[in-house]
Amino acid sequence: RSDGSTLQTFTALSSGNYAVTITDGNLCKASDDVNVTFTTPPLDLGNNIVVCDGIVDVVLDAGSGYSYQWQDGATTQTYTAVSSGVFAVTIIDGSCEATDAINITTTNVYVDLGVDQSICGANYVLDAGSGYTYHWQDGSSLQTLTALTTGSYAVTVSDGECDVFDAINLTLTNEQIGRAHV
Repeated sequence: RSDGSTLQTFTALSSGNYAVTITDGNLCKASDDVNVTFTTPPLDLGNNIVVCDGIVDVVLDAGSGYSYQWQDGATTQTYTAVSSGVFAVTIIDGSCEATDAINITTTNVYVDLGVDQSICGANYVLDAGSGYTYHWQDGSSLQTLTALTTGSYAVTVSDGECDVFDAINLTLTNEQIGRAHV
């Protein structure tokens, strides 16, 4: 044997060329070799996923032509993740197996500037919520923006992984309620 063992059987644990020489005790020898190649079925569920809207509905595909075993016992080629967590699959192709896993997380970045409005007043404070980074249409980066004129106002809010956008049209009037003068 190529490893120097004298046992009748040998278990190949990795790909390679394996040789054996046998003798019968009368100095007769016979040799043979075999090239062993281990193959792993191709499997890649992809990179970890961050779902930005907090609602998970991700279809994972383990590839066609195999037997499948998902973390919860499902045996289908595709698996729909409806919550955050770690999802793993083992595919089986004859005696070969491959396993992969993916982590799906959710983030609930949210912004709602409200509905388009007409406001009686000289200014209106828009608030994009707390705990994030902000980019308003005028380039400012604070949580709030004071609207001083009639127009469209927009903000992109980010938690570092997900960006969400909202906009509002405001009509600001400075009109005083008219009084009758006598």
